[in-house]
Amino acid sequence: MVRTIAVAHFILIGAHATGTNAGWVDPDTEEQFHNTKAFSPGDAREYKLVFSDEFNVEGRSFRDGDDPKWTAIDKNDYTNDALHFYKSENVQTRNGVLKVKTELKDNLYRAFDEEKKTFYSDKKTVQSGMVQGWNKFCITGGIVEFSAMLPGNPQIGGLWPACE
Repeated sequence: MVRTIAVAHFILIGAHATGTNAGWVDPDTEEQFHNTKAFSPGDAREYKLVFSDEFNVEGRSFRDGDDPKWTAIDKNDYTNDALHFYKSENVQTRNGVLKVKTELKDNLYRAFDEEKKTFYSDKKTVQSGMVQGWNKFCITGGIVEFSAMLPGNPQIGGLWPACE
């Protein structure tokens, strides 16, 4: 079983963003997305585009240190007894979109037992990907907009429709 999420673009509109690189707006972002108004009734504020990524560079690598905007991490997901392990190889750009692949694949890793204060070998059987902007840019307010296609049946509800 392999499931893939495809993200066509990611846009942050707002006055509150900082980062380590001044080139945060992708030059391929259409002009119509450079400004917007608040979505809340009675809120007349206008927002200016401060960050965008169209993911249109083919074969982009998101391994640590390869990309100025995103990092695809290699780590165990230990939250909520998750069954997956994140690998940077599961994140790439193809055909103008960011693709995050989830697959059944064994991953052996070194885990830590908090109670016993010892390391042990563990295994996760699902491999996926995650990108983050940690230590690259900081969002403290504004509007986040993105276009994504999730796997699975669109007639099945839930935040993760890939699990039918």
